[in-house]
Amino acid sequence: MSQPITLGPLLTIAEVAKTRSYLEGLLRTHQEIVISGASVTTTDSAGIQLLTAFCLEAESRGISILWQSTGDAIPRAAKLLGLSGELALPGAEPGE
Repeated sequence: MSQPITLGPLLTIAEVAKTRSYLEGLLRTHQEIVISGASVTTTDSAGIQLLTAFCLEAESRGISILWQSTGDAIPRAAKLLGLSGELALPGAEPGE
């Protein structure tokens, strides 16, 4: 298992550009990506959309995404937006 990347406490529209750049760099490694989202305390639809696009792009490139931990904020927001399955959150079904 690769070293997990740790998301910061805020995953909102204000951080999307910086986080997007970082995540795009991870895709260039072509290696399995492990994410820790336990530190995320605040997220919004822009943050969840970014993670969704990242996970879908990784999948299209054949790169596995594994969640070391999700915390509470990410699953709660993803469920509200119906994107839990696309994020491959533990226990989520596609379209959930």
